[in-house]
Amino acid sequence: MQSIQIRTFSIFCSKHLCGGYTHSSYVFTDIVLHNIVSKDECSAYPYVLVTYKFPMSKFRRCNIKRREDMSKRFAYLMVVRFKNIKCKYLNHFISGSKCREIRGASYDNGRIYEAKELVMTLTDVDFYFILDTHKCEYIIEEIYFAKYGFLPIQYINFVLDKYENKTKYKDDDTKKLQYQKEKNKFNGIYGMTVTNTIRDDVEYNDELGEWFESELSNDDIIQKLEGEEKKSFLSFSWRCLVYCMGA
Repeated sequence: MQSIQIRTFSIFCSKHLCGGYTHSSYVFTDIVLHNIVSKDECSAYPYVLVTYKFPMSKFRRCNIKRREDMSKRFAYLMVVRFKNIKCKYLNHFISGSKCREIRGASYDNGRIYEAKELVMTLTDVDFYFILDTHKCEYIIEEIYFAKYGFLPIQYINFVLDKYENKTKYKDDDTKKLQYQKEKNKFNGIYGMTVTNTIRDDVEYNDELGEWFESELSNDDIIQKLEGEEKKSFLSFSWRCLVYCMGA
């Protein structure tokens, strides 16, 4: 089980986590548009934290091969090989930097809109989305599952408390400093969820004026993960799914 947990964490850290969708449609790129309407969803990521379900058990390997065999009761972490994949829409969602073993791909400014073949590491949310927005064939090469559940009530109440503190100062011109402080604390909640605490060691040599990075061995990673499991109150799987559900 330990090797599976190491593998799971490694996949999440290095191959899945990415930012929000900020890609312009190639149809309108470099064109000035007028009479545009836009909307901003306030505090989207904290909203996801308190209202959505997240993985609440350790990931365990299974042998599921089809979407039809996946259950909405479980979160999945998976490695999927797509073949003859092509987006159905003008907007393109697959970032080339998050794919590997890419063959015969066509790009839209870094996004892949079609390819003969590629491999991606995905959550179940990503997987369902890609299948709904693309024509493709797929092979599930590796898959793990965990039980879905709401986050601990203590954590949910903490998020709500920080939101209340920020909101009560928002439109008070005499409380601008307090508002900024509370806003920073509130925004930091999501920042904590995407902080990777298992990182390579970095040392600075003052005499040479240079940085040196030492890559962690698997034994180092195991040791750090064991320490993290004892003291951490967050799961990296929550961090990745906050983005997936909130994007």
